[in-house]
Amino acid sequence: APLPPAAAIGRPLLLGRVAVTASYAPAAAADAAAPLTATRDVVAIVGSLARGVSFTLNRPHLSFAGAAQQAPSGAEEGRAAASPPSQPLASGHAPLPWGEPRRQRELLLVSNPSSERTLSFRAVATLPDHVASAVRVSPERGAIPPGGHAQLEVSLVPRLPRYSRADARLVVHDAEAEDVRQLLRLSLLPTPLSEERHASLLGVERPPQPSPTSPPMMALPTPLS
Repeated sequence: APLPPAAAIGRPLLLGRVAVTASYAPAAAADAAAPLTATRDVVAIVGSLARGVSFTLNRPHLSFAGAAQQAPSGAEEGRAAASPPSQPLASGHAPLPWGEPRRQRELLLVSNPSSERTLSFRAVATLPDHVASAVRVSPERGAIPPGGHAQLEVSLVPRLPRYSRADARLVVHDAEAEDVRQLLRLSLLPTPLSEERHASLLGVERPPQPSPTSPPMMALPTPLS
């Protein structure tokens, strides 16, 4: 069904009328067979319209892997001594000293529950510059046929190990009704260091590990003289 005009949203509207008819006998009537008195009234039904949700999302929030956790005590000092000092980012926050973060991706499904109306949508992701860079939503706009769905890919390059605040969000709008929108929180979750990463940051070379498929090595007996 077509959406109601924007001017009709939230304004008092006459939705209908109800006719009420009542019959009663006057209290002063001595004769029980006296004719009943009938009265009729009309009640107006007044209300207002509010837009409902014109699309659904399959996830309430999106979580991305944050930048690698800071190296333990002593690792940063050794890493800093072996590399030149880093330049600060444009946002004023120093770049991560323990490796270049990789682009993280999450998928979101937007569904159109209507059986008649084609849904036109647009999606906008916003995060502070010091939290993540190169934030992308693909596609940013689209049209979904009745009963159909569209898959969005949200990607970013994290700059912090963790972050979860209201200013990191994705907003999906109904393009034909801007007041119809849904908001998702975007958050960065900490990623623990692996043993190999920990050792490399400390400058320690780990001995090669035996292959799980190779048989264990056995010492040969010493021959008797």
